[in-house]
Amino acid sequence: MKITFSTFRPSIRLLFFLSFIFFNLKSSSQPKVLWKFNTGNAVYGTATIHNQTVYFGSSNHNFYALNKISGELVWKFKTNGAIHSDPLIHGDKVIFPVPMEKYML
Repeated sequence: MKITFSTFRPSIRLLFFLSFIFFNLKSSSQPKVLWKFNTGNAVYGTATIHNQTVYFGSSNHNFYALNKISGELVWKFKTNGAIHSDPLIHGDKVIFPVPMEKYML
């Protein structure tokens, strides 16, 4: 049974505020912004990338799935609380806790 945790290491976690920014680090010494996604609120957790999708939660009570290449919204899921945790991918499921609840999509 394979479990994949967030792809960003804890030592390089970032606080995203009002947007999620995806960088291209290969092209030059200066990172290039590939796309931005505005959640309208703070994002405290770390994103998880699985295949072509970026997963993360926001303090606006939504959990997002974005296309890794374009940054377009694939889907979003409304929860009953702010999401400050990192998503976990297990097989074809994404798992994330919200205070007093846990979700598996």
